[in-house]
Amino acid sequence: MCVPPKEGGKPCNGDAILNRDCNKNPCPGVGDTKKGDSVVQKTNKPIVKIMPFSSRPQRYSKCVIKESDMMYTKNMGKRDSTQTNVPVNKDSVDTIQVPVRVVMNNRTLTIFAGEGYDTHLDTFNLLGSNLITPDPTKVKGNDLNCFWVNSEDGRAAHLCPFGCASESKVVEEWRYDFNLFKYQCNYGHKESELDMNLKKKLDAKIKAAKQGVMDDAQEEMKRKAQKSEEKKLSTKVKKTNAVALQAVQKEINLEEMIKNEETEREFKEEEDMKLRIGQEQEKQKCLVNAIKEKQLENQYNIKQKETELNVRNIKKSAAAEVTKRRADLKKLIQKMKLKQKRKTNSLAVKLQTVRNSMASDMGKAYKKGSSEICKIIGNGTEEGNGGSLEKVEKRKHYCIAQFSENYAMYQTCLDSEDFCHVCCDNEFGEFFMNDRETCYLASGNADAPPKVDGEKDTSGRWIWQSQVANGSS
Repeated sequence: MCVPPKEGGKPCNGDAILNRDCNKNPCPGVGDTKKGDSVVQKTNKPIVKIMPFSSRPQRYSKCVIKESDMMYTKNMGKRDSTQTNVPVNKDSVDTIQVPVRVVMNNRTLTIFAGEGYDTHLDTFNLLGSNLITPDPTKVKGNDLNCFWVNSEDGRAAHLCPFGCASESKVVEEWRYDFNLFKYQCNYGHKESELDMNLKKKLDAKIKAAKQGVMDDAQEEMKRKAQKSEEKKLSTKVKKTNAVALQAVQKEINLEEMIKNEETEREFKEEEDMKLRIGQEQEKQKCLVNAIKEKQLENQYNIKQKETELNVRNIKKSAAAEVTKRRADLKKLIQKMKLKQKRKTNSLAVKLQTVRNSMASDMGKAYKKGSSEICKIIGNGTEEGNGGSLEKVEKRKHYCIAQFSENYAMYQTCLDSEDFCHVCCDNEFGEFFMNDRETCYLASGNADAPPKVDGEKDTSGRWIWQSQVANGSS
C-alpha cells in the first residue's frame, strides 16, 4: 500500500495498492492406494497457512480490553480517516479491504492500520456508537459475517473477520462483547480532556519518527530503482520488437484469409450457376415431350387448324415463362454481386485503417526531430525572463501544428509550465531515448527528467500486502 506523503514528500503515482503473486506452491496431489486388485484414489487435504496481521497478541480481558485482527472496508475514490485518496481502478471496483487491528475497552473502540499508535485510523466512543449486524433477508454471501460500527456524528466503519475466521460466530462474539463493554462494564467514567501540551509533544515525536522512517524507505527505493533502470529499458525494447513482429504476422494471416474467402465465394457461385443451367435443361426436355405428346393426340382431331393454334400458344407461353425466369435470375445475380462488392469494399477500408494505424505508430516511435526548436521556443516564454509576444506566438503555432488532432495534448502544450518536456517528447520517439535526454539537457531541464511512458514512479513508500491465491496452498 502507498503511504501518504508528509512534510512535503512526493506522492506515489499509480494504483494505491500493488499486488503480486504469493503462495505459488502446488496444491496437494491425488494418491493411489491399492486394495487387493483394485486401485482407490484418495485426495489429500489442502494445507492452509495464514499469518496474523499483527505480531502483537490478540488480548481479551473481560471489561478491560479486547483486541482482534479485522478487515476494514475502504471506499475507492473518497478521502476517509486514512487521508488517502484511492482512485477507482480499471476494473471499476467500488471498495477495497485492508487489514487492521481493532482495540476495544469499556470506553472506546479504536482502529489501527499497524502495530504502532501512530497508525491510528478512527476511534468510536462506545456510549455514542452502535454495532449493527446485517439483515439475513437483505444481505447474502460474505457480508453476513461482517458488521457496522456507527457513531452519532455520522462516522461509520465496516469490519469483517480476518483470514479464515469468517464464520458467523465471530460477529455474534463482537456483538455480545460490544454490548458488554458498553453497558455492563461502564462504571461511570467521565470523559476527560488530555493535556494539550503533552498531546502536542506526543504528536511532534510521532511526526518526526514517521518522517524519518519514510525518508529511509525513500532512499532505499531510489537505490533499487537505479539498479533496475537498465533492466527495464532492455525489457521494453524486447517487448516492442515482439509486438511489431506479431502485428506483421497478423497482417499476413489476414490477407491470406481474405484470398481464401474470395476463392471459396467464386467456386460456390460457379456451382450454383451450373445447377441452375441443369434445371433449365430439364424443364426444356419436359416441354419438348409435352409438345410431342400433344401432337400425337391431335393427329386424329378433325379441327387441325385449332390444334395447330393451341400448339403455337403453348410454345409462346412457355417461351415467355422461360424468358421471364431468366430475367429474374439475371436481376438476382446482379444484386448478389453488388452486395458482395459492398462487403469487399468495407473489408478493404478496415484493412487500410489497420495499416495506417501501424504506420502512424511506427512513425511516432522512429521520429527524430530537432532539440533546437524546443530550446528556442521553450526558453523565455514568460514575461520578465526574456519572453516576448513573438515567442508566445511561435509556441502557439508549434502546438497547433503538432497536436491539432489531439485537443488534450494541445491544451497541455499551451498551458504546461514545462514546455520543454512536452516538446522533447514530441520531437524524439521511443527509439531515440538518448536524443530525448540530450534535448532535456539542451533545454535547461536536467534536474527534472521526464517519466518514460509505462514506467511507474517509484517515489514515495510502498508496503507489500500478501494475498492468498485461489487454488494454491
